[in-house]
Amino acid sequence: MRGLLAALLLSGATAGGGAPHPAAFSSLTIEFTAEEIRLGLRMQELTLVETPLWYLDVNSDGRTSTRELERAWPEIAAYVARTTWITLDGRRAELEWTIQGFDELGEGLDDGGQEFKLVTAAARMPRPAQLGKIEIHSDVFIEEGNPEHRLAIVVQGLWEQPAQFILGYAVRDWTLAVPGAWAALGQYAWLGFEHVLAGWDHLAFLAALLFGVASLGGMLAAITAFTLAHSITLALSALGVFALPAAAVEPLIALSVMWVILAHLRSGPGRAHAWIPAFAFGLLHGFGFAGVLGEIGLPQEARLSGLLGFNLGVEAGQLAFVLPAAALALAARRLLPDAWPALRRTAGLIVLAFAVWLVGSGIRTHWLAQDLPGPEVWAVALTGAAAAALSALLIPRLIVPGGAPEHRLRPLVLQAAMLAGFYAAGASLAGLRG
Repeated sequence: MRGLLAALLLSGATAGGGAPHPAAFSSLTIEFTAEEIRLGLRMQELTLVETPLWYLDVNSDGRTSTRELERAWPEIAAYVARTTWITLDGRRAELEWTIQGFDELGEGLDDGGQEFKLVTAAARMPRPAQLGKIEIHSDVFIEEGNPEHRLAIVVQGLWEQPAQFILGYAVRDWTLAVPGAWAALGQYAWLGFEHVLAGWDHLAFLAALLFGVASLGGMLAAITAFTLAHSITLALSALGVFALPAAAVEPLIALSVMWVILAHLRSGPGRAHAWIPAFAFGLLHGFGFAGVLGEIGLPQEARLSGLLGFNLGVEAGQLAFVLPAAALALAARRLLPDAWPALRRTAGLIVLAFAVWLVGSGIRTHWLAQDLPGPEVWAVALTGAAAAALSALLIPRLIVPGGAPEHRLRPLVLQAAMLAGFYAAGASLAGLRG
C-alpha cells in the first residue's frame, strides 16, 4: 500500500509537465468479511481545501481544523456518496460515510480543534449471500478540485492476495469478477501443487515412506493413507474446527521424517508397513498444510471448492515427486542389482542427514529459541544429531524385530550427523545463517 501511494505521489508531482501542484490522491480500502463489507476512504486536507463546493476555513485563520471539517462533514459525505459508489451484481449500494479519524495531527487551534493532514472516513454494509460482479465507480475530486486527482483502491478478502487499481480522470470505473467455485478450484489446486514441491520437509517424508514399500500396491497404499490423513486434519483446521500451532507442528513434522526413515532402514521394505506411519504422521502433516492455507485464506464464496482444489493440488504434487522417484529406484534395482544395496543405503543416508538438519532447525527455532549457546548452524546440527541418536535407540524397541541388524543404525546415524556437521562448518565459514 505504501508503495502504491508513493507511486501516486511521484506521478502527481510530475503530472502536467512538471507542474508545481502537489500530488493529489485518496485511497479507498474495501474489505470483504464473512458478514459485511467495510470501506475506508482516506483523503488529504489539501484536496478538501481545494474543492470549491464547501468552505472549511470558517474563522479565516488560513488553517483547517478538525472541528471545521466535522462541521462541514454532512456536505462532504453527501458529495463522496454522489461521486464514489459500489455496485454489487447490478445493485448500487447505499453508503453512509462517517469520520473515523485524523492522521498527522498538528498543533491545537483556537476553535478547540487541531491541524491535520489526512482524514479517514468509514462506511459499511451487509455482505450479500452470493457475489458475482463488483463494479466500483469514482470521479471524486476530479471535476471539482483537481483533474490530476487519483484514487488508489485496494480490495481485500476475496482472493489470496489483495487486488489493487487506480482510478483517475481517464479511467473512472473498475469491474471485478468474484472467483466462483471452478475458478477457486483451479487457483487453489495450483497453490497446493506449488506448496508440496516447495516443501522440503513434506518431500523428505514421502522419500522416507518409499524406503518402506516393496511393491506398487504398497506404494499406492502408503500414498493413499497419507492423503486421507492429511486431508482430514487440513479440513478440520482450514474450516476452524480444530488446529495446532506451528510451534508444535513444524518440529514434529521434521521428527516424523527422521522416525520413518530410521524405521524403514531398520525393518527393510519386506517387513515394513508404510501405510501405518503414512496415516499416523499424515494427520500431523495436514496441520502443516493448514498453516500455509491459513496464511493465504480461503475465498469466502467458494470455501469448499478452494479446500478441495488445494487438496487435489497437494495430491498432484505428491505424485509428481513420488512417481519419478519410484521409477528411478525400480530402474536402478533392475539394471544394477549388485550395486542396489549400496545405492539404497546411500540414498537413505542422504534423507537421514537432511532429516537431522530439519529436526535441529525445527527444535532450535520453535522450542529452544536462543537458549543454546554458540553459532546457530552448529546448534541446529548438534540438536538434530542428538534427536537422531535418541531415535535410533528407541526404534529397535518399538517396531517388529527383523530386517537389518539394529547395530547398523548406529554408524548410519553417525554418518548423518557428520554430514550435518559438515554443512554447519561450511555455512559458518561462508558466513551463512542456518
